[in-house]
Amino acid sequence: MNARELRKILKDVPDDYPIVLARDPEGNGYSELDGFSEVERYHYQSDCNEIVDPDETDPLSPDGFYRSPEERAEIKANMPHCLVLWPGY
Repeated sequence: MNARELRKILKDVPDDYPIVLARDPEGNGYSELDGFSEVERYHYQSDCNEIVDPDETDPLSPDGFYRSPEERAEIKANMPHCLVLWPGY
């Protein structure tokens, strides 16, 4: 889901509804949204479902091995920014 799709869903939701996150797809737990990340800081690495901070972490390959500097530079240049939502406890 992207921001446009989320805005479309939320446009008709009453302002006083809490935002609740499911722990997993089966609904084995829930918690209210507690915060979100800086939008420009994090990148989503879809090939291994990881969120990375390119300034602090080098992207890993899907098998967990570090990639060459050239591969990392290309990945970082093409990796989309993302919004990370953090659950409360």
